Amino acid sequence: MSTGKETVAQQLSEHLVRLDYQRLPANVTAKAKEALLDQLGCQFVGSTMSHSGIIYEFIRGFAGQPEATVVNRHWKTWAADAAFVNATFGHGCELDDHVSGVGGGHPGAICTAVALALGEKEQANGQAVIAAIAAGYETEWRVGRAMLPDSLHRGFHSQSLIGVFASAAVAARLLKLDATQLAHAFAIAGSHASGTREYTQSGGEVKRMHSGLAARGGIHSAMLAKAGLTGPLTIFEGKQGMLALFAGRDDPRPILEGLGEEFGVMHVEYKTYPVNIAIQSPIALLAELIQTHDIKATDVERIDVGLRNEHNVLSHGAIREPQDILGAQFSMAYSLAIRVVKRSNDLRLYTDPSVWRHPEVLRVARKVYLHADPRLARLKARGCHMKLTLTDGRVFEMQEEYQRGNPENPLTAAELTDKFRRLASSVFSRARTEEVINTVSRLDELEDVAELTSLLIPER
Repeated sequence: MSTGKETVAQQLSEHLVRLDYQRLPANVTAKAKEALLDQLGCQFVGSTMSHSGIIYEFIRGFAGQPEATVVNRHWKTWAADAAFVNATFGHGCELDDHVSGVGGGHPGAICTAVALALGEKEQANGQAVIAAIAAGYETEWRVGRAMLPDSLHRGFHSQSLIGVFASAAVAARLLKLDATQLAHAFAIAGSHASGTREYTQSGGEVKRMHSGLAARGGIHSAMLAKAGLTGPLTIFEGKQGMLALFAGRDDPRPILEGLGEEFGVMHVEYKTYPVNIAIQSPIALLAELIQTHDIKATDVERIDVGLRNEHNVLSHGAIREPQDILGAQFSMAYSLAIRVVKRSNDLRLYTDPSVWRHPEVLRVARKVYLHADPRLARLKARGCHMKLTLTDGRVFEMQEEYQRGNPENPLTAAELTDKFRRLASSVFSRARTEEVINTVSRLDELEDVAELTSLLIPER
């Protein structure tokens, strides 16, 4: 593949432009459709969140050409702006997918929004959309392998830092860029890369917009590259490239290793609860202990949560008393406290300020302690070791290496479809929900992806 003189961006681009639908293994195309359905459910419920409404109204103020559909709205706008809004919706409630292992970020929110917006604008067929989504996941996973966890440790958020390259890859496929143009799109996208993780320490809803920033930045990068704008082709491995600046690393090989042999979308993991990925396993284990032993809030003396020794994982102990929705969803203490007190982690418990201030919830939250557990050190997943100490002296412990939804501990197809139905019910009737499910299942057969996007608007 390589002449030895090509940059990483050039080699990756040559691989991605060859990822036609016909060359993708059947399990890859099936996974892409599965991920698409999961993300649409996230966009539906995300479109109802108050912070998402701010983004929508902001973009609504621009007189954009009606190129692409905004989910759950009777309105179309420029494809880049529609993708900006829909990606923000998709990342708006912390239920969107994640890339397992050392690759990071939530590619679904970005890849789906970009693929459907540009697919609608370009009148692309379903197979082209599937291939574009696969290219986006591929890029997110590969670039993430080279930059993480170091970029996270430096405080950068993968969603907008790495996601902009995934967006550029999706856009390039649908705009029919050649390998040279895609390499320049990557080079331009580097100037859009941004986003800090300070929200994990003190909250702030701007985090939701990072997906939108990546989606729009990637589309603009691909469009500008198609128009002839150039960028530094050493954007990944250069002395002032992405790896050096954001991760302090100089080895780009993980971006290129196993091209054509291993596909990024196969590393997707799904969420059960509307919280950060590192909090999924602790909730599940605590829920099982509570149910098995009928534990009440007054029974709890202490909750010890053992996690991988990574700052970005252990940092979720910083917030104990949430001041906003994001703070609640990124608080390990709050999430475990509402499981004990409310016996639920329903989204409404994260959006209701009265629950944030509930005295019993706050009391239990102060009994939660996070620490690095050497038993989990070798794992690339986000399992945990749970130790629950009761006031009567009894101690219960549980451990799982891989959280539910990880490829090593997957949700079933039925569970994923049920999740979609629950999320879609927030905006659609049962009939429309089933119509979306059926249309995604036969996406390969669609001559125009507008057949799907036309189902994403409110029912009259």
